[in-house]
Amino acid sequence: MRYVPLLCLLLIMAQPSTAQSKYLQIHEPGAKRLHFALPSPCHFSIKLPNGRYSQVAAPSLGMGGSYTYAANRFVWLNVGLAVTAKPGERKDPDYYWDESALSTFITLRNNHVIRNIVAGYGISFSHFNQESGYYNRYLGTDSLQQVYNSDGVGFCLSGQYHPLHFMSLGLLYQPQVYSLQHGFGYQHVMALEMILSVPLSRRPGWVRPTKEG
Repeated sequence: MRYVPLLCLLLIMAQPSTAQSKYLQIHEPGAKRLHFALPSPCHFSIKLPNGRYSQVAAPSLGMGGSYTYAANRFVWLNVGLAVTAKPGERKDPDYYWDESALSTFITLRNNHVIRNIVAGYGISFSHFNQESGYYNRYLGTDSLQQVYNSDGVGFCLSGQYHPLHFMSLGLLYQPQVYSLQHGFGYQHVMALEMILSVPLSRRPGWVRPTKEG
């Protein structure tokens, strides 16, 4: 898996620059695609009762499908997962203080295609979990001091650039603004994304422009 980004980079470099510039992202109505988000870095910000947990780590990954309902307009349903853990902080010879977080989410986005750029916005349903406590490295046991869970709704924003018709690089910003357990509050997952797309219909959703004249 660690060689996937390098392989994608080599594929991009192997494409003639003129060919890349001619790939206009024109989604024909009726096109269906599968999308796979490869493991990538993410940022957590979680509102805890005694403060805020903020950490940059990896991975964030997901998969989903899209349907083009109009030219250069498509809806995208996505399921994702993000996890992170702070390095253990040694408190004494036997114990470490550990912190970790996890988020699972479902997003429904409407997307607009402008040449090689895709901009998306929509609604998200997410679950946040954060745990912290002591870990005994000799006994291999945990003593949890705090467990935080939050299920709620929010919105999502995304932006992607397509260097190739089957791959995109972008950013996903997904805040949760209302929690069923805690009411209104702000917490988010923000992730870099490398997405591979696979057509499911005869209409791949990408049309190469023809020369005029």
